[in-house]
Amino acid sequence: MNRIVRVLRLDASVFDEIRRDASAMNQAIYVVLAANLLAGIGAGLVRSTDFLGTLILTLILGVLGWLIWITIAYGLSTALWHSRLGFAEMARVLSLAQAPLALGLFLFIPALGVWLTLLGQALALWEGAVALRTVMGLSTARALITALIGWAAVILLNVFLGGNLALLS
Repeated sequence: MNRIVRVLRLDASVFDEIRRDASAMNQAIYVVLAANLLAGIGAGLVRSTDFLGTLILTLILGVLGWLIWITIAYGLSTALWHSRLGFAEMARVLSLAQAPLALGLFLFIPALGVWLTLLGQALALWEGAVALRTVMGLSTARALITALIGWAAVILLNVFLGGNLALLS
């Protein structure tokens, strides 16, 4: 819990700490699951006719998006920036950056909920860039480019796959 609080307080040192802590993979995965579960509850409350389906879809897309973001960030950082950061280290670091997605819980609040959800998305993107900058020693611009390319792929996943799965329900 201490690490999540530090992420939310924008303490960049937490990313280097978790990068070095190989035993923190379970904690990292729990952050991803919890943040996306909370966002799924918020989305489910908006779409109350299919709460459970929306919750499950949001959770699945959130975890898939996290995996895609890690994979793209890892590929770009090794190919373009010649990083020696391992895949598991990248996974741990970018998982903590997912914590602000929990603001999606408030999506059901008229008017304010959408803004809080977007804020959570923006903070998660920024935290991802800060994480990449911190653990890889990248410039802010390079870290942001890497995070944005991965984030764009996640948005495409949600638009195409999420929209098509929603039509099936």
